Amino acid sequence: MDKNRQGIIAAQSGDLNKAQRLFMEAFAETPNNEGLFLNVARSMSMQRKHQELLSYFDCEFTEKGRQLNEPNCAIILAQSAIEEGMEGKAIAILEAIQEKTDNITIAIMLSEQLIKTSQLEKCQSVLTKILRKTTNEDPSLITNLAITESELGNYKTAEELYKKVIKIRPNEFLGYFNIANFMHEIGNIDSAKAYLTRAETIVANTPEARKLRNAIADSQGEESTRMGKIYRLIENEKWDDAKDIDHFKGKYFEGRRNRFGLYDVSWHGTKLNSPGWDDPNALCLGMTLGDTAEDTDQTGNIHVMFNMYWDGVEFEIPQASGLRWYRAIDTALPTPNDIQPPEQQVAIDGSTYLVTGRSIVVLASRETN
Repeated sequence: MDKNRQGIIAAQSGDLNKAQRLFMEAFAETPNNEGLFLNVARSMSMQRKHQELLSYFDCEFTEKGRQLNEPNCAIILAQSAIEEGMEGKAIAILEAIQEKTDNITIAIMLSEQLIKTSQLEKCQSVLTKILRKTTNEDPSLITNLAITESELGNYKTAEELYKKVIKIRPNEFLGYFNIANFMHEIGNIDSAKAYLTRAETIVANTPEARKLRNAIADSQGEESTRMGKIYRLIENEKWDDAKDIDHFKGKYFEGRRNRFGLYDVSWHGTKLNSPGWDDPNALCLGMTLGDTAEDTDQTGNIHVMFNMYWDGVEFEIPQASGLRWYRAIDTALPTPNDIQPPEQQVAIDGSTYLVTGRSIVVLASRETN
């Protein structure tokens, strides 16, 4: 049996370290096969060996003057560079492969990094070129171009692009939400309200929509929100009254903590308490629901992790003294292991959990004895 096949079997059995070694040996024997390098990259990425993967790439490609041609390899390498805070390297990898392909994912990732590093003119050029070359009017590409044009001060062009996204996807929340946010930023409050209302008819009661609606109300000094009340009191120089308003409490979740230190609701990304609400292309989300009921032992806590990325991603798990997490649901596992009754749930003792691509994991807590 060849080493690549052995590596696949090892990966399927969960031994990623062995799989990595076998894939590397297979690639060493056939160094022109980028499919083998892709397997190496995937195995390292799933183990979060980002720095090691980037060093291996430099050794096998950069230092030998070899060019990478496989878009999926570039995507994984760029993601590792981003995880390590190496935006410049991510951009270099994506730019090199983008010259050879019209891959939409490459273009989206590259534009996101160019926006993040304020290379707006270059981002504008990249997105304009690929949108001219491809017949696929991808909403994410157009949205990123709209963001770029807005940052450059080209508000009319940005507005036209946001409206184009709505025309392509007339029944999707994000298009209406994005243009509502844009309208709010440029001070067109009436349009912002109208677009946000349309977004909320598609998907109701989302955190980002509530936040934007409150921001719109606050910008007008409306007293329907706590911040609006605070602003109005400050305007009237009623300092003590403004200070006494608890503006962190909401209608359903009140910001309470239980005896284990968990809030009634907390939002996360792959990192705890970093949900990335301002990232329209975010693919990971975490949520902790704390049991704050006064008539229970407060051990019925839930932690949920959503990974819409194509590859496995490691999520941080809340650590609470006196509690232990158990895996209740993992949609990536085969039936019947995907949903487990309490007596069959597996304990999760680490501080992180590797969530398979395109899957959801639910952890339930129990008190430790």
